[in-house]
Amino acid sequence: MDGGNLFMSAWQRPTDFDLTPHLETLEAMIEMERVLAAEERQRASLLHKPLDRPPVIITQQNDCQPTNQSLSLPDWPAISYRQAFRSPQHLLVHELQQVYEGLLLGDDRIYSVGVNFGAAIGPSMFGCEIVQFKDDLPQVIPLEVDDVGLALIRGGVPDLNAGLGVRVWETLDQWQAWLAPYPRLSQAIHLEMPEVLGPFELAGHIIGKDIFTWVVDDPELLHDVLQVMTDTCIAIASRFRAQTAAPANIHYRHGCRIPASAHIQDTLAGQMTGQMYRRFAARYNAQISAALGNVSIAFCVPNERVFRQLSATSGVTVIQCGEDIGPHFDTCLQAARERTNGLIWSWTTQRSLPEVTTGVIHKVIAPDWPTARRLAGQPGE
Repeated sequence: MDGGNLFMSAWQRPTDFDLTPHLETLEAMIEMERVLAAEERQRASLLHKPLDRPPVIITQQNDCQPTNQSLSLPDWPAISYRQAFRSPQHLLVHELQQVYEGLLLGDDRIYSVGVNFGAAIGPSMFGCEIVQFKDDLPQVIPLEVDDVGLALIRGGVPDLNAGLGVRVWETLDQWQAWLAPYPRLSQAIHLEMPEVLGPFELAGHIIGKDIFTWVVDDPELLHDVLQVMTDTCIAIASRFRAQTAAPANIHYRHGCRIPASAHIQDTLAGQMTGQMYRRFAARYNAQISAALGNVSIAFCVPNERVFRQLSATSGVTVIQCGEDIGPHFDTCLQAARERTNGLIWSWTTQRSLPEVTTGVIHKVIAPDWPTARRLAGQPGE
């Protein structure tokens, strides 16, 4: 049984979970003037326009961690990711907790929700088994077939409804229908693009650790596989944009409005040298950018040389970075400025924010709700 079908029966099972009170709560709290002001501040900062301060998002959710726990929030249901993974209603309320968090804190986030299955969506379309435990995001079991590289090349772009795909597309339609009766929610809450892994990242999840051996021992085979991965990434992003009527050159992700048509996860490729990254990652990311218009890239590896190659990739507009490369912030910001790339930078409360006013969206990761309120300038409870 492939990973995409593993929980299909549970996903389709009717549930008596009532969304209405939670949607009504958010509808009453949203102020469109604040929403538009946050969107404009983010837009200006990522274009390096003059500002009095950069946009700041304060959250308990660390996007670079493999867990997706319910947040500690007053008067919001605590839904485990294990529940959310098995029900579109529970998953929506689980995603909406970050909207509620932002409304309570009054920070600069944009409101968005995504069918968050982590890195599992693309690999599941190729037949990888998917497993999910506790509050962890789904994990991918690499394919165990003979001549996996040749099999991937011969198979080409997979059926986008295979594996977890059908759940993604049907859930997006259902969420739009559930939000539609609420004027403020339907205007202020944006749908996030499913996780489009970079071609190297996608291949790595499907093939496993052997991908780094192929870089040296069979580079031509790897290039052929990466071309299939590239075409698949373009197909997934294009399907989402067509289905949701997404605006041109804009997508929304984890509280951010990003001036790009798609988002690429490229952490695995960041473990290579700068030269290898250029050969096996940057060229394929540039293809995605050329096909779609432009891209943003998530990069959570402390590799300054690869960061420079990444920022110089044609069509990259925004780079999302994790706490692990915090010590390189000044160098990375300078490299981004040279290419007019915007940065989305995650920080823990152990670090002070750099004194810059534009070019970046700061995401401050709070360990708990009282700390989040303190960082937002709210009095203690």
